[in-house]
Amino acid sequence: MKILHITLDFGDGGAEKFVVHLSNEQVKQNDVTVCSFWDLREEDYFHNQLHPNVKFISLGKRKGFDIAIFLKVYRLLKEVKPDIVHSHRSVVNYLVLFTILFKNIRFIHTIHNDAFKETQSRLIRFVKNIFFKVGLIRPVTISEDSHKSFKAAYSSNATLIYNGIPMPTKSSHFDDVKKEVNKLKISINTKVLLNIARISTQKNHELLVNVTNRLIDEGYDIVLLVIGKLDKSIIDDRSMSNDRINFLGSKGNATDYLFFADAFCLSSLYEGMPISLIEALAVSCVPVVTPAGGVKDMITDKLNGFISSGFGYNSYHETLKTFLNSESELVQEIKNHCIMDYEKIYNISNTNQNYLKLYEQG
Repeated sequence: MKILHITLDFGDGGAEKFVVHLSNEQVKQNDVTVCSFWDLREEDYFHNQLHPNVKFISLGKRKGFDIAIFLKVYRLLKEVKPDIVHSHRSVVNYLVLFTILFKNIRFIHTIHNDAFKETQSRLIRFVKNIFFKVGLIRPVTISEDSHKSFKAAYSSNATLIYNGIPMPTKSSHFDDVKKEVNKLKISINTKVLLNIARISTQKNHELLVNVTNRLIDEGYDIVLLVIGKLDKSIIDDRSMSNDRINFLGSKGNATDYLFFADAFCLSSLYEGMPISLIEALAVSCVPVVTPAGGVKDMITDKLNGFISSGFGYNSYHETLKTFLNSESELVQEIKNHCIMDYEKIYNISNTNQNYLKLYEQG
């Protein structure tokens, strides 16, 4: 089967990382091409993780509306001749015309977030719904919550397929990361809190930073490491003034840090099914999260992590404090459940098999 994945770019987001993982799994038995609308930028490192057998193409799209992209996509489809076009993020908006022109191609689109957040324009949702409803584009949701949002946004059916990842491996920088994390710890007993997420309003870093500052003031021996491109319009200098809170910027080897963290902290306001959270489960790094979108479908409090009752300051503070005060026996039980959930639900082989079944449907 010839599969063409098309995404907007190869930044440091979970959707881009998922495209890499799924492509690498599918290329074991299929002809796989990955296309990025935008040319690669210096900070786009996920494409380097593509398997050598996965073909990569970039189309050089300009920012904003670029009418030339339609001709480039047309030529791409003529050249690659895929059986399946699997789109991610907003590129589906550019593909609706081609579902009519290329009747021999099956078009799949994964909605990686809340359906209303992915497409905020009612007009664009109306147009997409037509193509979803008549079956020219087959939509996929990634969690129960994203599935509910899809049903609310569109009067069409969707297939629910959970995200998955391969078991995380240690990079060539693993030993350097170990030294870096040990250096950032205040004592041998320091608990390391880790957040891997782009700095954005959605990820709600202000909550995480404020709660961490309060816990430090209360005497907890903790440090917070934040991995993601820094945006000072969201995180100000005051938030960065505590030497126990460290913004490390984007990292191509962010997964290495999970092996040395005591907790994976996610304070988002909304989510689909975060790849970073699945990675935390896979390496038994205890999740301490807010009930954002698909996250609340993944985490059960005190079973495979800790989840706050809401998004407020006091709620997340109490949840993070509960983790820090937990007995080691409970923490170990939670770690065991994390690994079991990864192996049973979030392994990339399961995800791939479910997508292949969808691809093969007439």
